[in-house]
Amino acid sequence: MTRLAPLMLLLASCASSGGRPEVFLFITTDCPIANSFAPEIQRIVAEYEARGVAFSLVYTDGTPEAIRKHAAEYGYESPVRVDTGRVLTRKYGVTVTPEAVVVAGGTRLCRGRIDDRYLAPGQYRLKPTTRELRDALDAVLAGRPVAVAETRAAGCPLTD
Repeated sequence: MTRLAPLMLLLASCASSGGRPEVFLFITTDCPIANSFAPEIQRIVAEYEARGVAFSLVYTDGTPEAIRKHAAEYGYESPVRVDTGRVLTRKYGVTVTPEAVVVAGGTRLCRGRIDDRYLAPGQYRLKPTTRELRDALDAVLAGRPVAVAETRAAGCPLTD
């Protein structure tokens, strides 16, 4: 079942995760690029939750009903958060959806694309050649620094 939580609970979870890696996946209900990543997001969540990584899907807009419907339609089971006022979006410098942010111990370790499947809206590869989110999580779990701390994500621009 999809869980919705106010931003205050999200901020509390950020502070309480200690050194445990946490991934915030920023999405919207109406971005076709973000929606196309749903199967890969599900695979990443399944693999890395089993290894101790926490995940939250952060919706940057939408009504609670639209968000619940979207999460159910795309098979999302991770905690769903609503970034009311786009507080987290601004804090982490997120500019498009989908975009991932990896945090541990209150520190942002990396931000950017999930992989390089999309070069720009309308330009994509059938298979990615790099998998930045997976690479970052593998590094964090192995106790190594993230090799690429920031990548440019291609997706639907967030506007105020």
